[in-house]
Amino acid sequence: SNNGYSATKRTNTINKGVGPNGNYWCTYLAIDSYNLAGKRGTNVDTLGAVVNLIGYWKTTPGYVYLDFLNGNHTNILNQVKPGYAMFMQTSPGVFGDLDHAAIVKSININSHGDGELITLNSNCPMIEIKYTFAGGNQVSAWTVAPIVGFGTVQ
Repeated sequence: SNNGYSATKRTNTINKGVGPNGNYWCTYLAIDSYNLAGKRGTNVDTLGAVVNLIGYWKTTPGYVYLDFLNGNHTNILNQVKPGYAMFMQTSPGVFGDLDHAAIVKSININSHGDGELITLNSNCPMIEIKYTFAGGNQVSAWTVAPIVGFGTVQ
């Protein structure tokens, strides 16, 4: 709990759905992180899917969405900082079971787009995932769904 917000503990003891007995989905990590930091507004009940969370980030005043899919990868990576949300989708703009959201833990990318980014994850086989880049393009790491964008707040 912080800033008048409390994250819901989820035990995953009954089912893989939502609510206190469901999974702590990857999007919940981004939602709870920003709410606990004081940027209120995101809600696990309405934004639980990655596609919904991206839509919220793109259209809500005070939120900033960096379109990695359609932008200059090197320029975007050079804007990303620890704490940014990272979004991955198998089919951009469409709900997908393999879509994923994470929080950037660290990033070290040079002006040529070479380097690495490490994310923190929930509902994922790995708590930390290291992504490497060359020329702004992802060359290694978990590749179930490609990176489509990053989000932060103003």
